Amino acid sequence: MRIEYIRDGLIEEFHEGIFCDFAEGKSQNIYPYYLRSCAKPLQAALLEDFGADLTEKELALCCGSHAGEDCHIETARGIMKKYCITEDMLKCGVHAPLSRTMQDKMLLRGETPTQIHNNCSGKHIGFLVLCRINGWDTENYYKLEHPLQQTVIKKIYEMCGIVIDTPLCPPDISPARGAKSPALNSLETSDYCVRTSAPLAGEADLRTDDTNVSEVVRIASKANGQELCSESEILRAWSKSKTVPEGDREGNFNHRYYAPYIKEFYEISTPLWCSAPHSSCGDDKNLNHSVTQSLSHYPITTDGCGVPIVSMPLYNMLAGYINLLKYEKIIRAIYNNPYIYGGENRLDTEIIEKTNGLIAKVGAGGLCIVLNTEKQDAFVIKINDCSMDARRFAVLDTINRLGWGNIEFDNTIKTIHGKIVGKVIVT
Repeated sequence: MRIEYIRDGLIEEFHEGIFCDFAEGKSQNIYPYYLRSCAKPLQAALLEDFGADLTEKELALCCGSHAGEDCHIETARGIMKKYCITEDMLKCGVHAPLSRTMQDKMLLRGETPTQIHNNCSGKHIGFLVLCRINGWDTENYYKLEHPLQQTVIKKIYEMCGIVIDTPLCPPDISPARGAKSPALNSLETSDYCVRTSAPLAGEADLRTDDTNVSEVVRIASKANGQELCSESEILRAWSKSKTVPEGDREGNFNHRYYAPYIKEFYEISTPLWCSAPHSSCGDDKNLNHSVTQSLSHYPITTDGCGVPIVSMPLYNMLAGYINLLKYEKIIRAIYNNPYIYGGENRLDTEIIEKTNGLIAKVGAGGLCIVLNTEKQDAFVIKINDCSMDARRFAVLDTINRLGWGNIEFDNTIKTIHGKIVGKVIVT
């Protein structure tokens, strides 16, 4: 996908992006991207799972990225009062409201922004509601090892078809002879990667290259400051099992826990996940999709608001939104309250208000996912340079081109005097 700004016949500016449609089947692009705020409706699905006592408006606020207007603040405070949550419990940080109108109002009132004006405060309030319901600690709810975040990540993987067989948090004890692994324990959220049940990508190539296998094991061992077992033992186990060895016969090696080191230290010209083909997930659309990749190291980072956020291929994101259709309260809350969900000049609010049966969610990094609730289909657009303007043109043009709506938008390029000198096209 390419968005071109053509001024009097000359391409003055262009942006490239990726388009992925769920109905077209599995995508060949299996590079993972962070979900960013597109994760919010999936994270909020837990509120329905645990039976949170929330109105439609309140649920919509927890699902969206609000503009910090009076209606959003009022709704947020209603939830907080209901669940005995105070503003100092929020860990989302402070920024000015996204709404320029609200910024002006606050300036005239002599008010300064607080955490509740953060566009992610609805999500954080929802997190604290889940903590209240489950009796979890509310002080550290934003940390990866907290049961809330473990539950949230597990839910997202479940909905998006990511099957994991390794702990989400680095273990305190290495499986290799029960020794401490300081290097492993000191991993930051952004450094730890999750492994799915699929084989390690590039595995076929490594099987035939004893030197590579030996080097991987040597580096992994050195990184943890311990001798796992001899290289000859590893190579024998590798040769015998024809796979990444989970251990020699004495259980001295377990690749699952050292996958991050293999990924980080094993030098390869392209990211590991790019070297394996996308496996089939089947052709059915029964809202129970499980997409397994041939390589499975998907990084987890810290989102702008301070909580963990996962990454995955674009097609898996769409599978998550298709499975979101099972959550009738979530769908109804968003569809009936598009302004609470977003607000002034928010693209997702515009799409919901100007179409029938569509739900959209924007995310930082140039992402936008659009779900067609009637066709049970979805598409995602990722703008490579993260341009918000280019994303808007691309998303609205795609909705119209697919026949999912007929949204009028101005794609002309004008001078200050109003003279039209070009247009923006999407190819």
